[in-house]
Amino acid sequence: MENTETKEAIDELEEAVNKVVKETDVERDRLSAFTRKIRFPQDGIVLPKARALKPDELDYWSLLVGKQLLEARHSVLPTQYEARLQELTQKRTMTSTGTGTGAELVEVAQSLALLRDVYLETKVMSALPAVQMPSGKMKLSQITSDAIFYKPSAEATAVTATDLATKEAEFNAYTLKAQVDFSDEFEEDSLLALLPSLRRILVQIAAQAIDEAILNGDASTGTQNINYYAASGGSSISTASRFLLGFDGLIHLALNEASSMTVNVGTLEAADFVAMLAKMEKYGVNPKSVLFITDLWTYLKAIQLTEVSTYDKMGEKATISTGELSQIFGIPIIVSEQMAKANATGQVDQTAENNTKGRIVAVNRDMWRVGLARPVQVRSERSESKTMTSFVVSFRLALQCFGTRSSAKHTALGYDVTI
Repeated sequence: MENTETKEAIDELEEAVNKVVKETDVERDRLSAFTRKIRFPQDGIVLPKARALKPDELDYWSLLVGKQLLEARHSVLPTQYEARLQELTQKRTMTSTGTGTGAELVEVAQSLALLRDVYLETKVMSALPAVQMPSGKMKLSQITSDAIFYKPSAEATAVTATDLATKEAEFNAYTLKAQVDFSDEFEEDSLLALLPSLRRILVQIAAQAIDEAILNGDASTGTQNINYYAASGGSSISTASRFLLGFDGLIHLALNEASSMTVNVGTLEAADFVAMLAKMEKYGVNPKSVLFITDLWTYLKAIQLTEVSTYDKMGEKATISTGELSQIFGIPIIVSEQMAKANATGQVDQTAENNTKGRIVAVNRDMWRVGLARPVQVRSERSESKTMTSFVVSFRLALQCFGTRSSAKHTALGYDVTI
């Protein structure tokens, strides 16, 4: 028996695809101009700031997922539409080669658009330089800033040459994945209607996962993991249930490796921010290179500091009026929802009642790199045995800093903040 709702969904899809195909020449030119703005230089990722692409009736995400859905040829689709769907998906919208068939709209732009959206949704990652990795493992060298010396020179006398010194950072990417399953009871027309919300949620969660990994990453799996800490006894963090085991992040560096880079704060004062900068020495001098990252509760304490909260000290920028503090001592402040409350030693305790303290990270962003080994990918998998369709979103990520980690002075941590 003919499924009327499915037929209507296919009609709408075909109408939208026809519209996109007719405008392919225009869209291809605009897409070409758009992709030329995206480059991955060695010293950072540059994202386009020009006008965004004009949304179509059927965007790239919908085209891709629509193709995957229709190719699955779900059993609820009437047999008489099979040839029509083949013509629609294989000849007109999604062929892998050819011109004006939709491949240039989806295969190129879909992953770039997702990467752009995820990147712009992040708070911490977008504040750090990023590099594109040619493979899952990569080494990146940097000439140290104090490697070249200027010396007095006499007339007609060559100056003594300086031997260059470099620092090397090794990147090892690991994969983060999210999977969403849909039963056959959830019909295609309903799924197509859900796509905009599904895409938005996947992008948002991907951005949160990236920021959380950069801040809280700890590759250790025992009870001393900073995200599942137990001073004695307790259980080890589960490798199956956590995604923070790929690399050691910002907090781990200051807390477990360069342990001299910590400040026991207590009651938060403006001087505590200065104390963290003092620990960083030359890496804390330039406000353009330094960044403060706090949890929500510490931030709420910061906006109450007498130096910034009252009108007589800050005028119209007083936090009592604006409700926000974007900088302190000229250094930007990022509030991250991915920084949890911690115990008095700076770790997130297995005993939840011990997590009553806040934290602040001070980082010289020039000394860290986020490695992007692969853009965001979307795949669909069809399981006939389970009568289920799965969508899997994945990306590969790495994080590394320059210099010897045990003596690094480019990252500091304020802990035990009374909140």
